Amino acid sequence: MDDDFVPEGRVPLISAIEQLAEARQTGVPSARDEIRTKLYGRSIAAQAMERKSGRMFHVISDSWATEATLNWLESGTCLLPDEKGKVRITTERFAMLYGPEIATILILESDLQRLIGRASKREAKRPVTSDAEAKRLFEEYRTRRGDDIPSLKEDVNYMRQFGVSRARVRNLRKGDGVVNRSRGRTVPNRRSK
Repeated sequence: MDDDFVPEGRVPLISAIEQLAEARQTGVPSARDEIRTKLYGRSIAAQAMERKSGRMFHVISDSWATEATLNWLESGTCLLPDEKGKVRITTERFAMLYGPEIATILILESDLQRLIGRASKREAKRPVTSDAEAKRLFEEYRTRRGDDIPSLKEDVNYMRQFGVSRARVRNLRKGDGVVNRSRGRTVPNRRSK
């Protein structure tokens, strides 16, 4: 089996680590640790593929807690049927004459996308706008509105896209020259007797 062959729907372990590191914008060691934790915790699964035949074997999740897995995470490979008799990798029983063979470790593409999806959701925070930029954006918005004076709710909804909080919008509305919509309250007329 060619080293470049990867079955559909799977990603080599090394590529998965690099993709996760890029998505998280962190270092490779951090991505390695996260993937190892997820593999051990069974939230994602790994498979070992025999290079000669392409046969796939599920990697036992408990094996990710061993020291041998540090080498697996760096090389993307493991030894079948086991790691020099110390770490049982799969539940598969091998024949007595089966010689140790290097196997490529793969994870499901859907598992990787789920991890990356969580990363991109975390990174998709609203932008933080400086006070000067917020003031400029607010003034431009108000100028475009013309005589149609927006309510507090409309101002907040517009400015939210720039990461400006409700409290900051309220402060902007108190600025010099800012006309606000009447709230409909009437001031009681005090008559003097």
